[in-house]
Amino acid sequence: MVSKRLPILIVAAATAFNLWALRAEVAAVQYVNDMGMHLSMVRWARGRIAGGHVPLDGWYPNLSLGSPQFHYYQTLPHVITAYASTVLDVGTAFRWSNYLLVALWPVSVYCGARLLDLPPRAAAVSAALSPLLVSVTGYGFSHDSYVFRGLGVWSQGWAMWLLPLAWGTSWRAIGRRGSPTLAAGLLAATAACHYVVGAIGFLALGAWAMACLDDVARRIGRAVVVAAGALAAMTWVIVPGVLDRQWANFAGADRPTIGYFSHSATRLLGWLARGKLLDQGRLPVITTAVAVGLLVGVIEWRRSERARALVMVWTLALLLFLGRSIPGPSAGLLPGTDDLYLRFIGGVQLASLLAAGHGLGWILPRLHHVAERLPFKTGRVGLALAAMVVVLPAYGSIAAFDRQDGAWIADQQLADAVDGTDLQSLIDEVAARGGGRIWSGSATGWGREYKIGAVPVYEELLNRDADGLGFWLRVSSLSTMVEPNFDETRRSDYDVFNVRYLIFPAERRPPVDATFLRSAGRHVLWEVPTSGYTAVVDASGVIAADRRTIGDRTLPFLRSDLPARRIFPTIDLDGGPSSPSAAAAPAEGPPGAVVSETADLENGRTRAEVSVDRAAMVVLKTTFHPRWRVTVDGVSVEPQLVAPSFVGREVPPGRHVLEFDYRSYPSYGWLLVFGALALGLLEIGPRLVHRGRAIRSSRSPRSSG
Repeated sequence: MVSKRLPILIVAAATAFNLWALRAEVAAVQYVNDMGMHLSMVRWARGRIAGGHVPLDGWYPNLSLGSPQFHYYQTLPHVITAYASTVLDVGTAFRWSNYLLVALWPVSVYCGARLLDLPPRAAAVSAALSPLLVSVTGYGFSHDSYVFRGLGVWSQGWAMWLLPLAWGTSWRAIGRRGSPTLAAGLLAATAACHYVVGAIGFLALGAWAMACLDDVARRIGRAVVVAAGALAAMTWVIVPGVLDRQWANFAGADRPTIGYFSHSATRLLGWLARGKLLDQGRLPVITTAVAVGLLVGVIEWRRSERARALVMVWTLALLLFLGRSIPGPSAGLLPGTDDLYLRFIGGVQLASLLAAGHGLGWILPRLHHVAERLPFKTGRVGLALAAMVVVLPAYGSIAAFDRQDGAWIADQQLADAVDGTDLQSLIDEVAARGGGRIWSGSATGWGREYKIGAVPVYEELLNRDADGLGFWLRVSSLSTMVEPNFDETRRSDYDVFNVRYLIFPAERRPPVDATFLRSAGRHVLWEVPTSGYTAVVDASGVIAADRRTIGDRTLPFLRSDLPARRIFPTIDLDGGPSSPSAAAAPAEGPPGAVVSETADLENGRTRAEVSVDRAAMVVLKTTFHPRWRVTVDGVSVEPQLVAPSFVGREVPPGRHVLEFDYRSYPSYGWLLVFGALALGLLEIGPRLVHRGRAIRSSRSPRSSG
């Protein structure tokens, strides 16, 4: 009986370890990594729900000068958590979702392994090893990706949990032992949570199709059906962003970085061989088990479909991870990889867990059989002690890491309670005064050292829903590469970017003339006059650019005297909408002024009354997108793209009222219905075909004997 329950006990033990080791992660704290962005998105979605909207699209204002972030990003986790927060509060729903997804991952690994036909003990081994993953590259399926002082890839955690189930159900569907509808649905959900992990899910379909050499053609056909069903089910995620791809600049996609281009193949393979991809900083426990599993898979290649599948999926995952570092880049074959960080380490790690379970599941019973022949049960005891000597230090290192993270959380809570309260009072002062962004340094300058505890103040602004600059490269805004061009020493930049407020440490003076407002603790609030979120400028000249070069092409404008003279060129972005260029230089003096302004960028709306002395451009200092709708005196007109990346509209002389209103993509409902119908057809289609064949067979004349 104990022997039959042993796999479940092993999985329960690994899960209990995670639940205990990660318990500090449910504490309320200001985040120091991308968790801050994800929590901000959930709060934004919750606000949309409270306003009676479905939060699939809208204007997200607080990063990179604003963007329709939900229009482009994989936001299924944010939407689900926002709806869950109608019962719980937002912070509780967010923190507990992260904690439970990571803590309960051994359960998903075990279930996925069993769906892939691994025996119970082999599946339990895979689950037991899952908390031990540590990679030198980061961004994998390990604790350091999700904890407070980790990388903050919260949405990846959702996809990580779904991926083993997507692999297992698609394996069974392709082998005609499971539901293609369930497989396609789980695969679509994985990709809707995280595009990169979703790509890893689709990758496995090729391995599953090729695993049975006697039925390759039919299996390829079933793999295509599952993939098509998954793509249809996730059209609501991918279609809006693909249609408007021209107007998004995905963070980092135009800057060669470690995260984007991966490392060299030589370095990655060297790290793999030395255990740094799975066991960084300790004995290569998982790496050794993977080597055993792959060896067993090669030995069993001819007679075992499962062995072939595991070896192939591990190989394909490794090739995908090598990506652009090998000739004829394998990752480049995937659609949309120009806009993704090529962080495919998760596929290697999941395939390695399965291979390790397969190998140890094969070798441990044989070692146990040998141990039973030794006298006085010394063999069993020796085998158990050997396992403990190998595994317990690995668990101990993970527990120590999580314990240190818990101590950092406690320290941050103390800083939030005192220093953070002082900062919040200044942010509340800004909210009361209204009408401007905040500058507190950036990740590329002195802002790195200006912190509340461990959290830079420029990220605290986001954590506290203030409109600020400095937390660069986080969203798919057209302004992603424009925002870092802000120069705090140039007075004109403050007006261009509507940076009206400065929150500085007491020992730092503003680099431009600014008015002292008040101080709180060690923080000081200053004000710099600006025209507000809207401005009246002359339009002169056209800058040719695309979504990747807009930052570089508009930098000379920002560094010139044109912003100070209120002369703004328009932008021809791959033939998109722009204002006609004035042939002659504009007249001297300001072309007009903003009489009044009501900015509600949280809901994608701004109203401005302007007085214009000559034909001029009215600029809203937020990121351009063609889904902005502009009305001038109640008449709808096309938005125009104005340097450096803003939305505007040319108006004639006179007094005018302009309204800027972001309109969400209108066809989400139809795309959701299409996806549901596609999954429904996938479910009932084979039954209808089978029934039709049965009817035709019953009606055919029987041959006489």
